[in-house]
Amino acid sequence: MSRVCDGRAPYYVWADELVGLLERARARAGLSKAGLATIAAERGGIDRESAERRLRSIGASSTVVHVHVADLYLTVLGLHLTDVPSYSRALEGVDPPSVWPRRGVTRAEVDALGRSA
Repeated sequence: MSRVCDGRAPYYVWADELVGLLERARARAGLSKAGLATIAAERGGIDRESAERRLRSIGASSTVVHVHVADLYLTVLGLHLTDVPSYSRALEGVDPPSVWPRRGVTRAEVDALGRSA
């Protein structure tokens, strides 16, 4: 049984973890980035250009992505937020809130705090 940290969950996931998951799942599905953005736009009720811009931004980011944005693209590919390692570790109570992904903190800083592997 998983242990949730005080009923809370992170608001962000590490961008590099999300990109890795999206790229692998997209390749398995034979789906282009434009195709993923188009489907995400339809499901998310946003215009396609905005969905493509967000997807490019995620790929170029070296920090964090909000869970609602991550979830939009993950669900298109049949994935879930719990497939993102940092999110899963947080929900399982492996990583304390002090090392959860958040704005203004880099992975290097979190690793220096002793994030669990």
